[in-house]
Amino acid sequence: MTPPLSLRSLANRQDVGIAGRDQLGISDRLRGKAHPTRYTSTSRLFSVWACLLLACGISFGQSSSGSADTEWRNYGHDPGGTRFSPLKQINNTNVQQLQRAWTYEVARTPNSGIEAFESTPLMLEGVLYFTTQTSLAIAVDAETGKELWIFDPFPGESGTRRPVPNRGAAYWEGHSPVPCGGEEHKLDKRLFYVTLDARLFALDPRTGKPCKGFGDGGAINLRVGVADKWPKERYDSTSPPTIYKDLVITGSEVQEIPSKGPSGDVRAFDVRTGKPVWRFHTVPRPGELGHNTWEGDSWEDRSGTNVWSIMTVDDERGMIFLPIGSPSYDFYGADRKGQGLFGNSLVALNAATGELLWYYQMVHHDIWDYDVSALANLITVRREGREILAVAQVTKQAAAARQDFRDA
Repeated sequence: MTPPLSLRSLANRQDVGIAGRDQLGISDRLRGKAHPTRYTSTSRLFSVWACLLLACGISFGQSSSGSADTEWRNYGHDPGGTRFSPLKQINNTNVQQLQRAWTYEVARTPNSGIEAFESTPLMLEGVLYFTTQTSLAIAVDAETGKELWIFDPFPGESGTRRPVPNRGAAYWEGHSPVPCGGEEHKLDKRLFYVTLDARLFALDPRTGKPCKGFGDGGAINLRVGVADKWPKERYDSTSPPTIYKDLVITGSEVQEIPSKGPSGDVRAFDVRTGKPVWRFHTVPRPGELGHNTWEGDSWEDRSGTNVWSIMTVDDERGMIFLPIGSPSYDFYGADRKGQGLFGNSLVALNAATGELLWYYQMVHHDIWDYDVSALANLITVRREGREILAVAQVTKQAAAARQDFRDA
């Protein structure tokens, strides 16, 4: 008999932490005064719920130990996507005392449609960082809700702005000859996010100003090299980029129809300069592993097969895991017969070079839009007396795939 699994990364999850919720309404009384721009259209509200200070003694500042574990520095808390915080201030004995501490109105510019607020805030050194569906990046004081800064990538632009889901930003810190915030700062800190027109920005998290040495004045155009032949077709990114050491790694959101269009390739850029470092072809080119899974020339200019969700990193082993979506068109496969790698696959790469390590395809020749759409989780499985380092991937089919790190 096979013994039951013990998922150690899921153990003792009694902490609740901070939760965000969309609401309709306005709460100007709690708005900060730091930025002169205000948007008067109907707005989403971002709410932080916390125990009453008298009841629980909650503080959103950095812990005395300075440990990154006590903050929320990644979309899934840590690069491995465990979504687990070791904080114990909020637990099953006081969670019922949670009350609203403050409300922040997520400013929205006029737009032609409705998109939900989907950003997962980062929390670093007592500051929350999040993005909006109209590509604003915002920083607020986590304890008071006071607005610290707003960055608008379309300054002075008026009129309609197309809303696109934006799930947040990524944070990097390290040492640079010229730090983003100036030479007076010993530690270079950068906040990365992608706008609805496919620009990857590097911002100074202290001020919200672009890092001038990154790309062209603080941004690079992600359309270049993957959408040159398709200037009118969709190419952007709805999820935060991923950080590995000194690389910022990007996925994309591309069209589902027609079948031909911008590439869904995954790319890595230098965090300081924005220069390209590597590129992984999600639809293999001639001579690459998996190219023979596409009949004839059906691979050529194939759109889709993109990473629109969040990637997972194993810093210790230098691996990155890509949850790849289905090829375009999602519901029609007669023009792309074959297995269609690396569509609908979890793909492991060498994070430093982009070299393919292994893949696991969830659906062969997908015609049901069964994208691999969730953040993979790095876990330790205890089985038959031994511990196995594994990656778990939840799918749209209400099933979970579990692979050994080494070879899937």
